[in-house]
Amino acid sequence: MCLLVLAQAGASILWQFLLVFGMASLGAGSLDGMAISWLSAALVPLSTALPFFLYMAIGRRDTVDYLKFQRVGFFPGLLCVLAGLSLAQLANYPTFMFQEFLQGFGYESASAALDGGAKTWGGFALDFAVVAVMVPFLEEFAFRGVLVSALRPYGIGFAIVASALVFGFAHLDGPTSLFAILAGLVLGFIYARTNNLWLTIWIHALNNGLSTIGSYSSLFVPEAYVDAFSALLLLGPIALGLLALLLLAICKRGMFITRQSPLYDGPAQPLGLGGSAGAILRAPLLWGVAAMVVAFTLPQML
Repeated sequence: MCLLVLAQAGASILWQFLLVFGMASLGAGSLDGMAISWLSAALVPLSTALPFFLYMAIGRRDTVDYLKFQRVGFFPGLLCVLAGLSLAQLANYPTFMFQEFLQGFGYESASAALDGGAKTWGGFALDFAVVAVMVPFLEEFAFRGVLVSALRPYGIGFAIVASALVFGFAHLDGPTSLFAILAGLVLGFIYARTNNLWLTIWIHALNNGLSTIGSYSSLFVPEAYVDAFSALLLLGPIALGLLALLLLAICKRGMFITRQSPLYDGPAQPLGLGGSAGAILRAPLLWGVAAMVVAFTLPQML
C-alpha cells in the first residue's frame, strides 16, 4: 500500500510538472484553456486511477471487497449527498483563509496562473466533462473505493483519516490540499458508514461541477452579477445541505453503519483515536508526501 501511494504521488507530480512547468519551457505558456483541458483529460486518468487499477489487477483483488454499492434508498441517499456536499463546501472557508495567508508571501496557485484565457462554451463543456464527470469517478474509485477499503482492517476511523490525508496530499498545491483533506474526511466517512460509493461520487461530482460553473460564471450571468452568482453557488448548497444534515440526524441516523450493525466490516478491535493518530504521525510516508506538497507550493511563493 505504501508503494501504491508513492506511485500515485509520483504520477501526480509528473503530470503537474508537465502541465505547469513543462509548458513554460516548451514556449507553451500561451496555450489556451481548451488545450490545457485536453492535456488534463489525457493525464489525469494516468496519475489518478492507473496505480490503483494496477494494485487491483496485479494482486487479483476482488472488486466486490473494495467497490461497495450497498442500497440505502433514494431519500436517505439524497439527504446524504446534500449533507455531504454542504460540509465539503464549508471546507472552502478555511481554504480561503489559508490561501490569503500564503498570498501575503507572494503565493499564486499554478491553476490561477494558467486560467487567464477567454471563457468559451466549448471550454466549459470540456472542463465540466473532465472535472465534474471523469475526475469524481476516478478519484472515488481510487481514494474511497480502493484506499479506504484497503485500510479498513486497521479500523474505520483510521481508514477515513489516512485516506483523506493521502487524497489531500495527492493534490500537491497547499490550499488545494487542505480543501481536499477536509472534503476527503467527509467523503471517507460517508463511504465507510454507508458502503455506497455512488453517494461519494455524486457529492464529488456536484462539488466539482459547482466549482466549474463558478469559474465560468461570466458565461451564465452579466459581469455585474458574477460575484452574487458565485456567492449563490457556494451558500445555496450549504444552506440546503445543512437542512438535509438536520433531517439525517433526526430521521435517518440509523442508516449509518456502526460496530453493532450487521453490515459492519471493520476489525473486531480497531485502533482507537489515539492509536490511529499515533500510527499516522509515525508513518514516514506521511511526512514524505507532505514534503512533496511543500516542495510544490514553495516555488509559487517566489
